[in-house]
Amino acid sequence: MQDANMRSIRRRNRVAHAHRVQGKRVPNNSSIPSLFRQNSYITTAKLPDEFSVTNIEISLKFVNDTFASVQEQNISTIRFDLSGVIQIDMMAICWLLSLINKIASYQVDCFGNFPDNQDTLDFVKQSGFLDVMKSKLNRASQKSFQNQMYMIGKGNVDSVRLAQSVKENVLFLMGEEDHYPPVYNNLVEICANSVEHANKTPYDKNWLVSISYSQDKVLYILTDTGLGILSTLKRKMSDLFNDVIHFKQDTEVLKGLFEGLYQSQTGEINRHKGLPEVYESFTEGWISNLQVLTNCVLYDFENQQKEILKNEFKGVMISWTLTKHNIEKWKKSLLEY
Repeated sequence: MQDANMRSIRRRNRVAHAHRVQGKRVPNNSSIPSLFRQNSYITTAKLPDEFSVTNIEISLKFVNDTFASVQEQNISTIRFDLSGVIQIDMMAICWLLSLINKIASYQVDCFGNFPDNQDTLDFVKQSGFLDVMKSKLNRASQKSFQNQMYMIGKGNVDSVRLAQSVKENVLFLMGEEDHYPPVYNNLVEICANSVEHANKTPYDKNWLVSISYSQDKVLYILTDTGLGILSTLKRKMSDLFNDVIHFKQDTEVLKGLFEGLYQSQTGEINRHKGLPEVYESFTEGWISNLQVLTNCVLYDFENQQKEILKNEFKGVMISWTLTKHNIEKWKKSLLEY
């Protein structure tokens, strides 16, 4: 019994030492979320059965709890268990990849399995998720137009790749490859903005670009891994005082940011420059279905629906769709000038 106690003490001392070296706090066992099963610094994180925007509170709680466990515990490896997932969408896949990108900054290895449900598995295969994760698992089928997912950042913006993606999107919708400045400019400005300005570490200087095809439209999702727009926003005192007087909610402040009303934390002129450009593209009808998720706000500009969330998304997600009608409307506007 004495030997067992000594082994326990030595083991506890090794854990404490590891946390001190890494600058991490040694948590009480009671603080570990029940969804985690820790075994010798390896943790399994089981995704919710419905991991999607329609189950956003539970999905974001999973993301936040997983990241908190990395910050608080001496974890070397996380195994993501997707076996029970029966519903997933593109936004949720982007949340997962954003989470994995953040975890990487803590030198934690990630691996996992795939959904048992065949339809869900096929969706994951076709999403572009496997390309980002460098998986050897093949896509469900080869199509003429493949969904794309790739990271932009770490000190540079791959404008050539963005341009080629947009030309392929136009080919899908119009039958001929061509440039489309409204979407290309949006992508470049948003991605370059993150690289150029606020995010401090290489892991925070990333935008995950997701481009997916459906029958008659292309869906774009850009996911940042920083702190979120509202958390980094620094307004002039006059603007802040005016907002307090009018009791503006975060949803209204977010819309004001897209309208170009506020400065950011850095106070730099070009910071958040891309957001008003995206908003202008939307109001002109050159893109559709603009949605923004950041911190505790989900804003649907298309339907003017605003939702305050209980669970925070610590980053920025901007999505819109492109259709043949959007492109034709933009071409018509060129003739009017």
